[in-house]
Amino acid sequence: MKKLVRLLLQGLLYIAPLAITIYIIYVIFTFVDGLLQKWLEQFLGISIPGLGLLIIIALLILIGLIGQTFLARPFTILFGKLMKKVPILKVIYSAFND
Repeated sequence: MKKLVRLLLQGLLYIAPLAITIYIIYVIFTFVDGLLQKWLEQFLGISIPGLGLLIIIALLILIGLIGQTFLARPFTILFGKLMKKVPILKVIYSAFND
């Protein structure tokens, strides 16, 4: 019984980040699409279906670019410097890094 509960909890831990990500993207999509459709119909008198999806994709690409450029690279450099200071880990990290 304990093993089943443990497996259930592990399954939840594996699926939770994906489900939360999908839910957040869905909420943002419905908000952006609704906001854009109202604005376009009110001011321009046109309706473009799927515009919210294009905006979300562009936003995710922009966030990925910013994350890769400004967040991930400095942490990678800092982590590499820290690993090179620890004697035993220095050898292992250098081997994996090469």
